[in-house]
Amino acid sequence: MPFVMETALKEDAEAGLPPAGPVAVNVTTLIDAGVGRYQIGIFVICFMISLMDGLDSQIASVTAPTIVRDLDLPLSVLGPLLSASQVGSLLGALLLGACGDRFGRRPTVIVCALLFSCATLATAFAHTAPVLLALRVITGMGVGGALPCYLALVAEYTPTHRRASTVALAFSAVPGGGIIAGLLGAFLLPIYGWHVVFYFCSALSLLICIAAVRTLPESLGFLIARGAPAARIRRVVQRLRPQLVLPADTIFTTLEERADGVPVKRLFSESRAPMTLLLWLAFLVSYVVVIGTLVWTPGLMRQAGMSVAGGSLILMFSNIGGVAGILGAGQLVDRFPRHAFSLKAGLFLFGAIATALFGAVAPAFALAAMFAALSSFLVAAGQSGLYALAAMVYPTFMRSTGIGWASACGRIGAALGPLLVGLMVTASWSPQTVLLGLGL
Repeated sequence: MPFVMETALKEDAEAGLPPAGPVAVNVTTLIDAGVGRYQIGIFVICFMISLMDGLDSQIASVTAPTIVRDLDLPLSVLGPLLSASQVGSLLGALLLGACGDRFGRRPTVIVCALLFSCATLATAFAHTAPVLLALRVITGMGVGGALPCYLALVAEYTPTHRRASTVALAFSAVPGGGIIAGLLGAFLLPIYGWHVVFYFCSALSLLICIAAVRTLPESLGFLIARGAPAARIRRVVQRLRPQLVLPADTIFTTLEERADGVPVKRLFSESRAPMTLLLWLAFLVSYVVVIGTLVWTPGLMRQAGMSVAGGSLILMFSNIGGVAGILGAGQLVDRFPRHAFSLKAGLFLFGAIATALFGAVAPAFALAAMFAALSSFLVAAGQSGLYALAAMVYPTFMRSTGIGWASACGRIGAALGPLLVGLMVTASWSPQTVLLGLGL
């Protein structure tokens, strides 16, 4: 069915007949017809941006103790330093994420990626606590603004029946970046120092930014919703389906809902309010646990008696579990959409138990690595399913805003998580008690 129009156009062209009147091409139908090389290229670029998102946002968790020591900063700076990027991510999700619905996914993603890349590079030259905190906030703003836009872009170039798993796969690169951060902390940081770690991270990010500028297109759904010139839409469609013959007067349409007005207000209209509020609450609570655990894992493991390298490797295993959980969550949402909420409840419940056990077994490296990976697997699976749901329940004209505001609630939790753990540590709680508290 998706290629009925295409076949008819080919037959007319082969017979030398002009098409009878303007031809209407539904881009949603073309995208749902299958995944081609062009869509795979879009996904790869977004996946790499997501990878840098995770790397640049988590690298402070392995470098912060060394930075505080080398710059002779008070230990009280450690908690704010770990939370600064999460505060920035909140601001970015609220202020920049919605720009994807106003100015387009492509320019917003590129600007945000350049922002966190440059801020990461500048961090290597910082020498005072205020400058460090400011740069981590700016890094977070880029990360928070980019995420809803590249997830929306992935969703809008993916067939509907594969949307949840593909969005989850793109999001899995965030903890993938955390894996790289753990490896850098274990092998690069002890030898070359924290400055070189930030040089390395920023160089990778800038290379991917260049690739995005050269290859990343704008969302077809966004172009049609904004009334972009047909010639611009045609160029993207031709790259999407090179075999398609398109007359000059082709009209492009989409099955996605279109509307005018303020997208934020519409998150609560047309019976969307319960889903919106549920997503916001779930994002808030899950991020408190996930980020609170991740950014403090190296420090808590050192407090429990592990080495710097051991704590960094535990962080790596935690992120490996997160990647696996995220990938599994997307498949579950696509396969069992009617049971998505009960599945997530089970994942979060068993994730809470695994988090408490992670603390109980420290500093035994093998057991700690196993439960860290299991905890991240379960909680990240539930959390990534939330992103997949957000990408599915909100239409094109508000998708970046919907994902962005849900993500912003998560960023509030992400900012509170490290501060909450910092208060526990300041109150002389043991690592085992801290992780039990997070599990509860």
